[in-house]
Amino acid sequence: MSYLSNLPSCGDNFRRQWNEVTKNLAAAYTTPKIGDLVKITTGSSNEVSLCGDDDPPYGILDHVYSTNQQVTVAEFVSGATIELPYDPGDTAPALGDAITVSVAAGGHDTVLDRSFIAKQDASEGVGVVIAKDAGTPHGTGFVVVRFP
Repeated sequence: MSYLSNLPSCGDNFRRQWNEVTKNLAAAYTTPKIGDLVKITTGSSNEVSLCGDDDPPYGILDHVYSTNQQVTVAEFVSGATIELPYDPGDTAPALGDAITVSVAAGGHDTVLDRSFIAKQDASEGVGVVIAKDAGTPHGTGFVVVRFP
């Protein structure tokens, strides 16, 4: 890890010793993958599910237990940052925007192996876009989101 990775505009900085939590999987979430953006669900206690279109992400899946019934999630806590791809045709985020996820692309086919891409959402979004395109480690088509 380089010194630059600790700077907010340099991409991922979301792991803390205290924000890695074990969660149960929602019944419909049958194929969890590291890098999935997840949301809290209410089907049972302490449960997460894969984000759907327009969902604000709660965290990122960081570990899958061998039984596929529990996962470790890195919660997006205050000060955390994450680099996400975005689709310029699907409400592209600008600096200062809050984001939700878009299922327009994603599917673990991105450079960063993220399940979804970011899009601007002023009413239901989370975080703040602090870097875009040339200001991000992966350049054009990416944003860095900081969680206040």
